[in-house]
Order: sequence, then C-alpha cells, then structure tokens
Amino acid sequence: MGKREARVPRLPSGSAAGLMAVINRTLTQFYDKGRHYSLSNALSAVDTAVADGADIVDIRVPRPNRGPRYLRL
Repeated sequence: MGKREARVPRLPSGSAAGLMAVINRTLTQFYDKGRHYSLSNALSAVDTAVADGADIVDIRVPRPNRGPRYLRL
C-alpha cells in the first residue's frame, strides 16, 4: 500500500482565521441533550464562548415552519 498524504486547505495570503462557536437550542441535539434550550442557558453559553475567544457565535434554533427565524439578543 502506498503512503497517503492529507491535503490541508490554505487561507489566501493576508487572510485571518477566526473561531466560530455553535450553540444548539434544541431538545433533540444528541451531543448536549438540550443543555442550551432555555434562553438564559443559551445566553450564558454565548458569554462563555466569547470569553473563550469565539469571533462568531452561531445559535441554532428549531424552525417550526419554513420561514427564516432569528433570535433577537
């Protein structure tokens, strides 16, 4: 068997990488089992993520219909 090489994408010159945190506000999330479902827990998780260095925080919420939904902070 031949040797395999992993290809790692490179950022364009002059670009900066950022850190993104994902907060799931769903009861069906398999990883955290709804730990951030309540608004107060979600906002606390956002504060923690930002304090830990997150540049972007993506808050995932369940959509009961097809229209876009936004969480007002």
